[in-house]
Amino acid sequence: MKGSENARMEEGNGYLKEADKLWKPDWDNACPLYEKAAVCFKNAKAYDRAKYAYKRAAETYHGMKLYGFQLKRMKLIPSRSGGAAKSLEEAAKMATLEKSLTEAVELYKEASSLQRENGAHDRAAEILIVAAKAIEETDDGGDIAIQLAKDAIDIYETEDRFLYAGTAFKYAVSVSLMNKQIDEAISILEKQAESNIKLNRDPDLFKTHLSLIVIHLHRDDTVSANKVYQEAIQNAGFDRSAEGQAAGALIDAFESGDQKQVKAITSKQVFTFLDNQVAKLAIHMKASAVSKGGDDDLI
Repeated sequence: MKGSENARMEEGNGYLKEADKLWKPDWDNACPLYEKAAVCFKNAKAYDRAKYAYKRAAETYHGMKLYGFQLKRMKLIPSRSGGAAKSLEEAAKMATLEKSLTEAVELYKEASSLQRENGAHDRAAEILIVAAKAIEETDDGGDIAIQLAKDAIDIYETEDRFLYAGTAFKYAVSVSLMNKQIDEAISILEKQAESNIKLNRDPDLFKTHLSLIVIHLHRDDTVSANKVYQEAIQNAGFDRSAEGQAAGALIDAFESGDQKQVKAITSKQVFTFLDNQVAKLAIHMKASAVSKGGDDDLI
């Protein structure tokens, strides 16, 4: 370890030792010392020590012990919950840096829960998306990431904050398609359509309808694609929109088996405005004159 890193470690250990002396009798003064120790350890790339210090800082905000990844909480003033949440979020970042991703997710989830307790619902949802991105590429991380993204959307829905849920919806659809979970992607897009209707956001609603149609056609399910289209044109603006015109033309070309026309339609600019994973499905779509139910293996 370099000399500067040794110095940071010594400084961090000094803060940690001083904080531990203050631990229970003087939580308020112990907390900033733990935070200073964590920064020193982080700068020295001693991520495990930094994680420990941040978790201790979280404990001091609550004035109680931390067991494993679960805080044994009592009702405290909101600022304390917020401070503990931020410290646990930093601890999760350290766990991510040392590749302890399962632990990182648990710490992020606890931080999210504390932010909800603090009334910071948007931040609580954002933290779950961060957790999902941390775990998504591990062997079993896809399913966990999808669930975390759905949990984030549920927070926005429960707290009537759909106006701010766009990023969560986009990520949830993307990670579902990347993991070949087409039914999940469809379900999420259907919920997004409901939110767009509630918010009177027709431009976003039209993109969501087109996305659903693309996914249904990609899995060769013209019945569901036509159902979405028929429901969408109940909105007088859809059939006149670029999305509506592209959707109608795409369904016709797909059902007639005209691959050349399908390619020409999906090359239109309107498809580039869809989420990246949906746009990829459109680009690689193969025409079929056969109507049947969906098959997740097509993706």
